[in-house]
Amino acid sequence: MKTRPELAGPWVPSVATALIMLGALFWVLVLPVGLLVLGLMALWFSPLWTTTEKILGTVVPILGLGPALVSWGFVVAATEDGGTPWLVYVVTGAVGMALASLFWLAVVGARRHKAFELGAWPAS
Repeated sequence: MKTRPELAGPWVPSVATALIMLGALFWVLVLPVGLLVLGLMALWFSPLWTTTEKILGTVVPILGLGPALVSWGFVVAATEDGGTPWLVYVVTGAVGMALASLFWLAVVGARRHKAFELGAWPAS
């Protein structure tokens, strides 16, 4: 896949990860799906991340944040009825992993932007 050097600007890491986070979290609505697509396009077309990082940045937030909104109603109902809170732990862990991966992508992208500006990061 051909990358675009113009997507190596200082705004790319924060914008891409914010769009992926909002889109993955609220994917049940129509507009956030567009945000998710825009964020993933910025992630995949930018030379700031490796292919492995792009795959992780695509899969982990969608699997971690996507089901969180849908399953939150079940989590609340299960804990209010005196059920075991194991689902709370699962959803919290998934959301935590997704947010951590997005934070990691933003930090890596910001560091690589600086290296890219100096010519030390090769455009793939």
